[in-house]
Amino acid sequence: MNRRYFRLLILAIPVMVVWLLGSLPTGVFAAPKGSAVVAVPDLGKQPTDPHYETGIGEWPLQQALNSQLVYLDPDGKLKPGLALSWEVGSDQLTWTFRLRKGAKFHSGNPVTAQDWVYSFYKVVKDERCGPGRASGMRDIYEKVWAEDDYTLKVKTKKPYSTMIAVQSIGGASLLPMVVDSKYIEKVGDAAFKEKPSLPGPYKLVKNVIGEYVMLEAFEDHWQVPYTKKLKLVIVPESTTRMLMLKTGEVDAITHVSGPAIPETKAIPGIRTISGKEAEILEMVLPDFYNKDEPSPLHNKRVRQALAYSIDREALCKKLYYGEAVPQTVPSSTSWMIGGDPTIPGYPYDLEKAKKLLAEAGYPKGFDITITAVPSRMDAAMAVTGYWKAIGLNVNLKEVEMGTYLREAPAKKLKGMFLTNVPTMPPDAGIRFSDYYLGPGQMWGFCQDPVTNKKVVEMIGTMDQDKRIKLLKELSKHMREELPSRIPLVVRNAVYAVGPKVADFVPGRGAAWSYPHLLKMKD
Repeated sequence: MNRRYFRLLILAIPVMVVWLLGSLPTGVFAAPKGSAVVAVPDLGKQPTDPHYETGIGEWPLQQALNSQLVYLDPDGKLKPGLALSWEVGSDQLTWTFRLRKGAKFHSGNPVTAQDWVYSFYKVVKDERCGPGRASGMRDIYEKVWAEDDYTLKVKTKKPYSTMIAVQSIGGASLLPMVVDSKYIEKVGDAAFKEKPSLPGPYKLVKNVIGEYVMLEAFEDHWQVPYTKKLKLVIVPESTTRMLMLKTGEVDAITHVSGPAIPETKAIPGIRTISGKEAEILEMVLPDFYNKDEPSPLHNKRVRQALAYSIDREALCKKLYYGEAVPQTVPSSTSWMIGGDPTIPGYPYDLEKAKKLLAEAGYPKGFDITITAVPSRMDAAMAVTGYWKAIGLNVNLKEVEMGTYLREAPAKKLKGMFLTNVPTMPPDAGIRFSDYYLGPGQMWGFCQDPVTNKKVVEMIGTMDQDKRIKLLKELSKHMREELPSRIPLVVRNAVYAVGPKVADFVPGRGAAWSYPHLLKMKD
């Protein structure tokens, strides 16, 4: 062989290997086997069409049936999903996604850029596709088109620095999860919902609303699951879930909390597994949204007094049994992109809290209402006790989740309400852009022009180093001003598994996101 061509061949081998590996599945290579049953408190409305997903309760089902352009690995790092690479053009508006060749829908049809275009325009024309999703996407995206079968182009209306990170989660800012357009056109919408064709690691076998979902591994997926058959059974009562795990009726349970945490750890043959710092718990101040209506919460000293009066260390130990850490900055954590571990939290200081209230003109406190759903009442009661200790007359009101989901985003709640905030993806900019952009946001209650302007500047900054600098400055501002939210704790997501489970990966998020990594013992 000619020596020159031989050298070229040797140089080309690493490139060929990288190309080949990029085309191969990145999941489990062995065929899936066995079966598992996982008990969850709810699965929302159990939609089989991902465009009608409405809440985090549905997330385990959606993660089983679907795949996204990018995904978060169990350590919270962004990884290529249905897109192998991406880049933004010189205009800072036009994004190019190079799609994974060989990815398939459950029907066997290939996943193409045309399917993404179909999915996008299906959602933007239908306001039923999740709360605020259609209007949210219309606000962000100018157009979506296919350059060829495996090149997707997306143009935003303004520079959008969190573009890639938001593709790993649900919500109004996400490009819609892709559906099989050729299959839908062939069978129709009704048949698609009964037997969907999606690109996830599991395909639907049976969906009984309010009871269970039966799934089977999709062996042509690029991340082949370990377990062949997976059943998600809905068990709202935590004590019933625990009893089913002890008797072997189920193999794993989610949402272990409160006194059940130490009780579970003491059961022989049962293991608890924690998804670290999965969910932020904080107090939202809807009065901050209505600047024209008088409220003590408009005064920064009052907000700081409320923050100083909470013993977060005690909450972590006594309420969450060590499965939580104190929160320092509203809607963020120190380990997120743009987070700042040097920012101190609010220490527990009753005297300082009382002094700040007096300086603000409320030496005897004031009347306030706190609203919470049943699952957050324990934390709401604890906070109520702290605020009564500094003179507040607190009216604690419990509402059902349905009422909360209607009234809170509609800005109908007064005083304060307790909420949870996902920590995934780990980018402080996403949470700040979700809650502090100003009027018009579903879950945003911040009508402070200074804060709003800082967040807008951060979103439009495409240079990552500059954006992180702005995020750190924003974190300091949020900690000092507390514009519309008061930090409480960051909770772990606690799961329990039985003796048949070899491996259960919780990830770092509020909902179970890795059903394909559930592995049973032989």
